[in-house]
Amino acid sequence: MKRVDGQIEGDRKLAEKVFCWIIHAYRQLSLRELQHAVAVSSDMTDMEPDALVDETILMSVCAGLVVVDKDSSAVRLVRKVISLIGMG
Repeated sequence: MKRVDGQIEGDRKLAEKVFCWIIHAYRQLSLRELQHAVAVSSDMTDMEPDALVDETILMSVCAGLVVVDKDSSAVRLVRKVISLIGMG
């Protein structure tokens, strides 16, 4: 996470979007779904094809913490996130 935090603001914000979508999704997302999710902003009315971020860039800004399954194109964190809610 230190590597992610040490990036320029745009890359860091993109990585944060990726993490949020992966962690909060009700089901596992495909790479294409994730690309569309991070490309959409609250003020957009239409999806612009050039707004889609390339897989290489998405993986790079996440500093090795996100992987794409080559067989299914599913995107996931490299390790499972352990919920700390309720632990104390």
